[in-house]
Amino acid sequence: MMYKLFQANNDDLTKLIDIIRQRIKWMDENSISQWNKTNYLDIFDLNYFNMMQQEGKLYLVKCDGKIVGSVVFLLNDDRWLDKSKSLYIHNLVSDLAYKGVGKFIIDSSCKFAKKNHLVSLRLDSDIHNKKLLEYYQSLGFEIKGKCQVGNYCGFLQEKKV
Repeated sequence: MMYKLFQANNDDLTKLIDIIRQRIKWMDENSISQWNKTNYLDIFDLNYFNMMQQEGKLYLVKCDGKIVGSVVFLLNDDRWLDKSKSLYIHNLVSDLAYKGVGKFIIDSSCKFAKKNHLVSLRLDSDIHNKKLLEYYQSLGFEIKGKCQVGNYCGFLQEKKV
């Protein structure tokens, strides 16, 4: 499958919310602790994604014209104490029906970071989500610390680019 990552413009973001709901249901069905335990859609609702789109921070992945994933790129993140020139990856989600979208997003993030003279990619994941932690480690991320936001406790992870 051919995926394309691009900055979101006037796309219908309700499909993105549907993908997130699908992921939350999948997390519940697979006893995975992440968005399903942190009221994710109460915090990151359609208004949030519209705002990220308007600020030029929301990127979508499409396949054959269909939204199959997304990510928010930030250049700073208060969860990290140092202010390294890094690309902070948030709200990464992929459609369950499309394989390899997550890796495509990480690979595309590396290219974006290099192009913008950034030194690393940074993200976090729930400390209870061992599968996701192992997945990120398989892509070259290393644990650099922990963060706490409300009832969410996550591992801060970094990958040099």
